[in-house]
Amino acid sequence: MPHVMRDTQGHIVAVLHRGKEGQTEELPADDPELLMFIAGDSPERAKFLRADLGFIRVLEDLIETLIEKRVILLTDLPHEAQTKILSRERLRDTLRNSHGLIGEESDSI
Repeated sequence: MPHVMRDTQGHIVAVLHRGKEGQTEELPADDPELLMFIAGDSPERAKFLRADLGFIRVLEDLIETLIEKRVILLTDLPHEAQTKILSRERLRDTLRNSHGLIGEESDSI
């Protein structure tokens, strides 16, 4: 996982491969704040990152369809992939059921 350094206001100012004890914070590679920092002020990079985020949902739906049709089993995937898929599924369910933020029509592509 990448490590970030922050300024006194808490904004990311650097991304490092290795952390420095007491000076960095470890973030998941898909952290939205980290992705926005990487995109910087470049509109092209920001568009690319937004496209990636949309494409992630395409891949989620594809994996879900393959599992439903028993082309693959969830357990065929690496443990880390299983964990991420189940975590995103629970998050979508939570948002849909408790907050009404995700409607049925936007639940799939």
